[in-house]
Amino acid sequence: MSPNVLARVLSEYGIDVRRCRLTGVTPGFSGAVVHRVELPERTMALRGWPRDDLPPTRLHGLHAFLRHVFDAGLEVVAVPTTASNGDTLVHVAGRAWQLEPWMPGAPELLERPTPARVAAAAQCLATCHEAAGAFVPDHHGHEWFGVRTGPPPAVVERIRRIEVLQAGQLQRLSERLAVEQTRFAELGRLFVERFRQNAATVRRELESLARERVRLLPCWRDLHGEHVLYEGDRVTGLLDASACRVESVAVDLARLLGDVLGDDSSARDAAVAAYTAVRRLTVVERELVDVLDRSAVLLMGLTWLDRCYSRGWAIDTDPRVLSRLERIAGRLPPRS
Repeated sequence: MSPNVLARVLSEYGIDVRRCRLTGVTPGFSGAVVHRVELPERTMALRGWPRDDLPPTRLHGLHAFLRHVFDAGLEVVAVPTTASNGDTLVHVAGRAWQLEPWMPGAPELLERPTPARVAAAAQCLATCHEAAGAFVPDHHGHEWFGVRTGPPPAVVERIRRIEVLQAGQLQRLSERLAVEQTRFAELGRLFVERFRQNAATVRRELESLARERVRLLPCWRDLHGEHVLYEGDRVTGLLDASACRVESVAVDLARLLGDVLGDDSSARDAAVAAYTAVRRLTVVERELVDVLDRSAVLLMGLTWLDRCYSRGWAIDTDPRVLSRLERIAGRLPPRS
């Protein structure tokens, strides 16, 4: 990113770029640009959203939600700072930018998922959901963040995803994978095989819950182990709320527990118990956690394949992609 662009953005927040140390952060897969901004008095994170990504109304709704959760007492979320224009977003060089506190701690949950850390993450998530249930967005943000009751969006979306795959996308992926002799293609063929063997069962599970009406509230929706920061066993940060919108809380639990604990049923039960010590789960929500986890395992690898091909990602130059696919493959249902 051009130093001139960063200087222009920071000036909107009253920061002279000459007074700070800027360090680029390894980007995620969304196309966002992130820099660590070290000032004598504090450290901040500067985030440039991907071009043509989320509409400003959704970003403003997200910022209002984060402020609400923070004000409710959950200080592990980073609330964007107001710029000189009175807004939490500034627009420079074709991107929307935001400045927020750099959260302390390290993402140690994946490498050392001790019972104490897992419990702390589950209880932090439950506290976040409790606060989210009381959030009232303005009329612009209601579409994405308005609390309501209805069928779980993730269930409906995954049924549609299975339909798209069965309607031809799976065959197209299979044909492309057949001519490649790489570890990426080997994993891809495995994903295709297991999908064909298990899609009907997973679809029936999803359809059995598609008409259930559950409480829907703003959820992270993509809370992986690396998004939880710790100092010791204490959670100090929940990162990357970019996918946040209204959903069933079961989506957050399924994603976090699946990513960190895999198929360890006793550890998963202990994590759910820690969550319910703060916020009760209904019978349907508890069932959703397991069904959404199984459907995610079946669909996630194929989603990554499609994303890699459609975006032209060079797999060999980004080991994070292959590592993510290996982790997904390790949880696939056994060959039938």
